[in-house]
Amino acid sequence: MKTAARLVVSLTGLFYIFHYFFFWLNGIVDSYFYWAFMRFMKTGFYPFIAPFIYNKPTTIQPPLYSALLYGLSFFPRADIMLHGLQLLLLGATAFLLYRVLSQWVTQSIAIIIACLFALIPGNSIFASYMMTETATQFLFMLFL
Repeated sequence: MKTAARLVVSLTGLFYIFHYFFFWLNGIVDSYFYWAFMRFMKTGFYPFIAPFIYNKPTTIQPPLYSALLYGLSFFPRADIMLHGLQLLLLGATAFLLYRVLSQWVTQSIAIIIACLFALIPGNSIFASYMMTETATQFLFMLFL
């Protein structure tokens, strides 16, 4: 079982390296809300497109993620840093899941489950999107 756990950890690490270099950070419609609120924090102007013609920010964007974008906006390639941070948060979530599971099952099984969690297609896809799901998973596992 230890050999299988080592193999899964190696495959997960290789996938993360491949993911970082060959997948890109993608923005979707929801990402615009985070970016718009970050622009509001940076300039005081809320750049919303039609049909959203509000004069002040709405409550649908999480301010903590926008603050993270604000901090990263001073770097020339913030998208690369954010993608790396998203992958780091996903890896940290898998590690915290391993720590929780290791109290209930054997170490090898906990490692395999945590790596499979990190390889779930939904998790790896969300690590490529400019969205809060990966950070939310990390904060929830940190709470646990």
